[in-house]
Amino acid sequence: MKDFLIAMKRTKWERDLEKYGSEEALQKIYKIQNSAFDRVYDSHTRQKEALGKLREAIANADFVSRGQLRDIDFSAYRCVVSLGGDNHFVYVSRFAKGPIIGINSDPKSSRGALLAGDCAQFLAFYNRFVDVCADGTVDRTEYLASQVTENWSRIECAITLPDGTIKSIGACTSEYSVRNRFAEYMSRYLLRKGSDEFKEEKCSGLLAATGAGSTGWFKNCLPEAKRNASVFPRDAPFFAFVAREALVPLGPEHVHAGEVLEIVSEMDGEIVADSDDDLSFPFPYGARASFSLSKEHLQVIHKL
Repeated sequence: MKDFLIAMKRTKWERDLEKYGSEEALQKIYKIQNSAFDRVYDSHTRQKEALGKLREAIANADFVSRGQLRDIDFSAYRCVVSLGGDNHFVYVSRFAKGPIIGINSDPKSSRGALLAGDCAQFLAFYNRFVDVCADGTVDRTEYLASQVTENWSRIECAITLPDGTIKSIGACTSEYSVRNRFAEYMSRYLLRKGSDEFKEEKCSGLLAATGAGSTGWFKNCLPEAKRNASVFPRDAPFFAFVAREALVPLGPEHVHAGEVLEIVSEMDGEIVADSDDDLSFPFPYGARASFSLSKEHLQVIHKL
């Protein structure tokens, strides 16, 4: 077994270079975008330097790209490390089976509210881990498990399609969004919590958020007077949901362990996990989605 699986992401520069084909083309685009070249490329350089430091210092670890995560046997690693920003951490967390650490690859350009620290802080943590386990008297797996400081609640979702096919789309770390696939159309669905009667809702979309997600999009889509009160702990024994720009205001309301939030689609819709295009699932007319609190928490090493 290896100690760490370190999941990398492409920088914005790398993604844009692949999309536009050349540095010359990028220069033109970035000039239009408020002369963004220096900012984007400097961030790219800093992120590559952080990655280089980790590659040089970390032994008994594998470095993999984000696109490889679906093919990884996570039982072969004691701990998962996400190297990037908050969005990358949330994506990587869907695959983690044990402790996970979020490392900010560029603190100068990213706050990283969900992350444990930067590259230097992680290397200090790694060196302590190596020292403590050096003589073999301390089990490496048990030591890393003992460093977990937070257990975050998550939301499970399953979609039953009109033909009876059931698709489980796993647990989200931040939020699920239920909406019309065409953003300019109203989102229409039937909704109920627990054994309540179904009610028809019309809005621009529904958000179901965890405590980790309550400080982001979820909070900011609420009226200003409700925003601070809507934030709740990452280990809360419930998740919350709210209808955005609803004809009849709805939420935020809480769904506790053992309760189920059900939604029946009246639209050509989609359900998106953690605001990620790669995690978008069809939610057509007549489909039914069930949301519930996951029994498995995300084990996070959040203090280095």
